[in-house]
Amino acid sequence: MLSYENQFYSLKLNERSLISFSQNGVELTSEHKLPLFSIRLLDQDGNAQLIDANTAETAQIDGNVIHYSGFQEKDLTITVTIEASEDSPQVQFGIALENHSDLVIEYIDFPQILVPNNLTGAGGDYKLLWPFNEGVIIENLEYRERSPFSYIEPSYPSRGTSGFYPGIVEGQLMAYYNGTNGLYLAAHDNTGTLKVCECFRYDSDIKLHFRAYTGSDFGCDYSMPYKMVLAAFSGEWQDAADIYRDWFEENHASDLIKISENKVLPEWYADSPIIVTYPVRGRHDTDVMSPNALFPYKNAMPHIDHYSNATDSRIMALLMHWEGTAPWAPPYVWPPYGGAESLREFADLLHEKNHLLGVYCSGLGYTDHSGLTFYMRGGLYAHEGLERYMCASPKGNVEMSHICRGIRYGYDICPATEYAHQTLGKEVEGMASGDIDYVQILDQNHGGLSTMCYSRNHGHAPVPGKWQVDEVKALLSEFADKAKEQGKNMLFGCESAAGEAFIPQLLFSDNRYNLNFVIGRPVPLYAYLYHSYVNNFMGNQVCATMAFDHEQDPLNLNFRIAYSFTAGDMLTAVINPEGKIMFNWGMQRSDKLLPDQENILTLLRNTNRWRRSDFKKYLLEGQMLKPIPICECSTITFRLVNGRDYTTKIILTSRWQANDQSIAQIFTNFDETEQTCTVQLGDKSAKLYTSPIAEPIHLTGTARITIPPLSAVMLTE
Repeated sequence: MLSYENQFYSLKLNERSLISFSQNGVELTSEHKLPLFSIRLLDQDGNAQLIDANTAETAQIDGNVIHYSGFQEKDLTITVTIEASEDSPQVQFGIALENHSDLVIEYIDFPQILVPNNLTGAGGDYKLLWPFNEGVIIENLEYRERSPFSYIEPSYPSRGTSGFYPGIVEGQLMAYYNGTNGLYLAAHDNTGTLKVCECFRYDSDIKLHFRAYTGSDFGCDYSMPYKMVLAAFSGEWQDAADIYRDWFEENHASDLIKISENKVLPEWYADSPIIVTYPVRGRHDTDVMSPNALFPYKNAMPHIDHYSNATDSRIMALLMHWEGTAPWAPPYVWPPYGGAESLREFADLLHEKNHLLGVYCSGLGYTDHSGLTFYMRGGLYAHEGLERYMCASPKGNVEMSHICRGIRYGYDICPATEYAHQTLGKEVEGMASGDIDYVQILDQNHGGLSTMCYSRNHGHAPVPGKWQVDEVKALLSEFADKAKEQGKNMLFGCESAAGEAFIPQLLFSDNRYNLNFVIGRPVPLYAYLYHSYVNNFMGNQVCATMAFDHEQDPLNLNFRIAYSFTAGDMLTAVINPEGKIMFNWGMQRSDKLLPDQENILTLLRNTNRWRRSDFKKYLLEGQMLKPIPICECSTITFRLVNGRDYTTKIILTSRWQANDQSIAQIFTNFDETEQTCTVQLGDKSAKLYTSPIAEPIHLTGTARITIPPLSAVMLTE
């Protein structure tokens, strides 16, 4: 038995399992135990074999090391190390495998930890923090399990919403906590190793699930290049995030640069344009794809002028269904629908008025045929033998992609192939020649991650791993270089915020926190960790109708705009072909009912002026802090589509520290009436700014703050 105990925690392990992790005498793990590790190996034919800590014939403790050997006919030796100190709340776990077999180590589940399902939705008082789609707190597993984002065991071919890091799970930490006691589990990894970071029901418990894909080769050893960290903490989700951020700020990858120092960023980034996104064909995601009133492209200019004047902001027109092939049908997109000259004319009109042009692209996929038009490329695929460039299974088979079926049917391109670099690079050259400012290049590759590939013919390892991250980063760097060769400083992004390892190459992405409403309560974990390095935009809010009933709760768009602004995101308006703001983009017919246009414009104008003012040192470049709690504030309850009541304060707030160490807290009122709240300042004095140009009001003690309708105020300390 191994035992560690200090003022923060008590930890016990035997040779096979983690037995106990407690804090203040409170047990945080389940009475049911899993093997400390589980490992999957593949043979030369792609057949899988599983071993774990319980299947070892010999397990021996030697100091702080556990040695495992005797896995039937598999000549493997496994070593687990545990590092702890008397004055730290953290315990570090490492694992290494000596492989004398002819097998390849595909992945390692380590350390395997179960916590009891004492979530608030199950009658307890605990919550789960998970870094899925910019961050979510799960209080009831049933909502996730009934949603489109339930846990599915990751496998080939990949699903876009599998819980991969650095992907749709952008960070690599989880927390199980009740405010007094908390368990933190994270990978302190600055290498970008491919992982699964998941939480799901395991019998009557919850598994906090980390899986490392090794990117190894047959007969090769493997040593995990980072430590898994288990820690005790007290407080809320921000306190867990602080543990990770403290490590991250000292150890992050060298290519990650703060916004205030990043010379790659174009000048418009600091000016916080409002994104106006719309299709030029059809009205919706899965519609008849005939041109609409916003085609030719220049037809949108009166609407761009209107939104610029109404919000006092620059505009980025972000186009959907613009591809010259078929909507959402990668990799071939250029020339655009209607021809390059027509789009270039629109780009020139936008740039003359200091506006911007962006386009959506659909990632690392090959479209055999479109589900929306008569577009087909199966003949080219067969004639040129393109199958050899596609992601393959452990047995070497190429199967049809699971991503966006219904919209398109095809395969997943492996980023390590020459085809990926040449074909996608040529498309980027075309877009740069069209003077496009921004390309959401990896739509459907959530977080920037490619899909799993086991091919032995692409020059990469025969199992998934860090090579995927390296190959995508190299691909994106090539894209930037090709744009520069065309004289264009083009930014790139992905669907969902960029996974941590991809931030240097994906500096402006389409946030998808709105999807978290169907599984829990969104929280700005991503901004809390990474905001001083990257700002993203509110996104097109696709599938918001999975959560909100727009007719029943029309104020939900106000709420989502306020949420994005308060989280530090740039803002988005999705418009229909008549130029009216819609509740969201998506296959749902969301423009049958429209929000109050003037109210939305007022909220966009009043919030974005803070981002464009001298206070941008907080909202553009600042680091998020745990906010001063607000009290005596009105609430609103949305009745979500899944039957859950979602209650939120009408005033949303976040707190920021600028590079000069000054601190400010923003308060956003998304309601159509004036709202008030109180904050406890104690002996500190603070200044309240009711607008970016107003003279400050001095406050101290118990301060009553009034926020006008559809607006925000700033409190500086």
